[in-house]
Amino acid sequence: MYKRQFDNKLVVLLNDRPYHESGGEEVYPLSKLSHGCMPQTSGFSTSTRWLVVTGQERTESTLLDAEKRGEGKVTHKEFNSLSEYKHFVSSNVGPGKDFEASIYKCDILGTGALLGFYEKAASVLLWWLTTKEPLRQHQVYFSEDNGKFSVLHGYSRAFNSVVVVTNKGEDNSDVDATRGAPMCLAVAEAMGPELLIETFCKVVKDRKKYAPFVLEALKDAATTSFLWDVANYVKSHGEDERLVFYNAWISHPKMLELAQSHHGNPEIENDLQDLAARFGCISHTKDLVTWWFPWRRSKFALRKQLVSKVDVLVSVWCLAKNRPEVETKRLELKAKIKNHITAARGKILLGAHQRWRKSMMHFHSSSNEEKYGTTTTSSRLMEADGHKVHGEGEEVTKCTRRIRKPKNAVVDMDSGERRCVL
Repeated sequence: MYKRQFDNKLVVLLNDRPYHESGGEEVYPLSKLSHGCMPQTSGFSTSTRWLVVTGQERTESTLLDAEKRGEGKVTHKEFNSLSEYKHFVSSNVGPGKDFEASIYKCDILGTGALLGFYEKAASVLLWWLTTKEPLRQHQVYFSEDNGKFSVLHGYSRAFNSVVVVTNKGEDNSDVDATRGAPMCLAVAEAMGPELLIETFCKVVKDRKKYAPFVLEALKDAATTSFLWDVANYVKSHGEDERLVFYNAWISHPKMLELAQSHHGNPEIENDLQDLAARFGCISHTKDLVTWWFPWRRSKFALRKQLVSKVDVLVSVWCLAKNRPEVETKRLELKAKIKNHITAARGKILLGAHQRWRKSMMHFHSSSNEEKYGTTTTSSRLMEADGHKVHGEGEEVTKCTRRIRKPKNAVVDMDSGERRCVL
């Protein structure tokens, strides 16, 4: 019950130094969270947000191991056939269902796979699962000895709640690393939508009390949060509930109050225009309208929906009369991102796939070394596919250390070998 006291709170966990237990053993604080930080296994609410501050070598990749962290919290089910299992999954996924809020381990007997084709059957099953639950991690285990399949429905990136900030310096004496713009950005990125909006409104109204980088960090955090929203929205084929931060920006009372009061205050008006222009630049992403197939129906429809949603946001923020100014700022940002892509060639491998949103993410995150330096980096513990500076399976930056998400995998239970990774 004590975990409910952390609802709507941002928890900062200092994991850069160990402490000594009674037996003299060195223990890092993060290891004491036996079920991790993810709301699907930790017991904490989805409104509880985490900022884990680590040293250069203290990234706990096991926090992404749903089976290990979910010990005692994994729901086990057994099915007599593959068709029975698929019917169970199909009937429990989709908008309004809470299936992806829990971790499931499903054993399937009598799969009917032909001898020697278990690996292929497991790969096909994994592909089917990624179409049904595109935001979830899956691992399919198979055994040729008994013809048994086991499927782990792991963490869903829709429940991201942890940001890890890494201090690459030798100590914590660097003021910029501990109290400067990079740490301010990390704190802002770790905030939930309500807390981020309330902080943004407070800083905008009393900007003279804060350093200039505070407001800029909040804007960058809002931009990257909307990028995560768009990534989940596109991956889930247009489910509105995935736009968590957008829905908060458009309906939060504090934001509506600020929007009503910005008339006659050019500074507040400029800040709202700047934020609207960033959202507009994301919604006009070129990734959804490719040059070789510009009229691809599904992607084009998603892009059109995103553009219309940002237009509604502009109206709600009372910026309808300022649309020309917002559009000018959007085009200026578009030119900056284009120049950023050009300048990054040979230094950062952004890749052709979703290059535009990758560049937007890189430009507004701690990976932008010109803006936030090289001492401190921050990233979400479980990141969206294709929206990182590096690829899904390999590191492609020369100096940026990021945290990768466990891949969907097919595993041979008899040998433990991973036969196929998607």
